[in-house]
Amino acid sequence: MMVGVESFEGNPKLYYVEHHMAPSLGELPEGVVRRANRYWMVRGELPENAQGFFRYVRAGYSDSKYKNLDRGFYKNRATLDSMAILYRPSVDSSWRVVPGPRTGSPDEGWMVCGGLQAGEYTLAVVNPELLSVDRPQSVEAQLFPNPLKKGQPLTVEVGSEEPFTVTIFDEEGRQVWQKTGCRNGQKLRPKLEKGTYFVRIENNFISLHSKLIQL
Repeated sequence: MMVGVESFEGNPKLYYVEHHMAPSLGELPEGVVRRANRYWMVRGELPENAQGFFRYVRAGYSDSKYKNLDRGFYKNRATLDSMAILYRPSVDSSWRVVPGPRTGSPDEGWMVCGGLQAGEYTLAVVNPELLSVDRPQSVEAQLFPNPLKKGQPLTVEVGSEEPFTVTIFDEEGRQVWQKTGCRNGQKLRPKLEKGTYFVRIENNFISLHSKLIQL
């Protein structure tokens, strides 16, 4: 399963996600160049603010443990800016592009989908000039130091004086740490194991994503 759904304490919901390594047929919107040879089925009752994290991996990127995940789909680094998430509520519906930022590198990372709903999702390479929806660009916050050594405090800079929430997810999309009421330049001390993490910084005005390496 190459998708993560954020969990919510105190508000239990029953849902599940299936990952299928086969194409899901259906009418595609104009502007889709090609679709990934895999898709996800999301079922159940999801919280209103659920977010989905869908992994992409550039074919031939040998440093990834999922290096053959998207072979033949995402071939070149230059296509990353034209990647999108497709969604349809049922097999009888047409696919549509849903906006979402990316978090990660040009070689692999996650497409982020806010307002996750039950239905089917897949990844696609698109021609943005032919799409009728605006796709927000991925914006990264500044994390210092990065990579982060064990015992070091983490400083987050976002260019905003409004308090914000910092949420950290592991590579499988699971939430591992969160702190609310953070301030620009504040030193944070998340307890993380060695590995790669994705950081979300948000308040009423911003929703930023970045990658963090814990040594």
